[in-house]
Amino acid sequence: MEKILKAKLYKRSLVHDLFDYNAQVISHGEVEISEIVDELLEDNPQYNREDAIQLIMKFNQQAAKMVASGYHVNTGLVNISPVIKGPFVEKKWSARLNRIETVLTYGSEISKALSETCIELYDEPNELLGLINPSEEMKKMRENPTYNDVSSYNQSTFKEPACGIAFRRWLCEA
Repeated sequence: MEKILKAKLYKRSLVHDLFDYNAQVISHGEVEISEIVDELLEDNPQYNREDAIQLIMKFNQQAAKMVASGYHVNTGLVNISPVIKGPFVEKKWSARLNRIETVLTYGSEISKALSETCIELYDEPNELLGLINPSEEMKKMRENPTYNDVSSYNQSTFKEPACGIAFRRWLCEA
């Protein structure tokens, strides 16, 4: 499968400067375990579809059980760690304040896949702006630190408006 991520630029509504665009990934939809297994079976027809789906489901259940037992689980795809959120008032658990959550970080497989991914960038009228290879861009930046460096833009032209915390900063500069 080709690793090209399509993204569309959109204008940030509250900002009026050179950095006033963000990118949003154009989704191709959702993929379930069964579709992933079907893709795998195209390359590996010797495997049984039902056994593969059942094994993945059991893997997910076991990983969830281990996280719920306090283990930090590294699946290769993601790293999952349990955490308890919220303050404890008088050292007591509160259903309103406290909850169990997980922290997810990407693993080595996602890191490798993302490093090999290119970005097709579109503007608001859906015109292709170009194909970007982030790993090549990083290589160029390491070789020439001034290459495409946003920090080289003159920051003095971006004065903050005189309001709130910015007012204090503005007042101190005057």
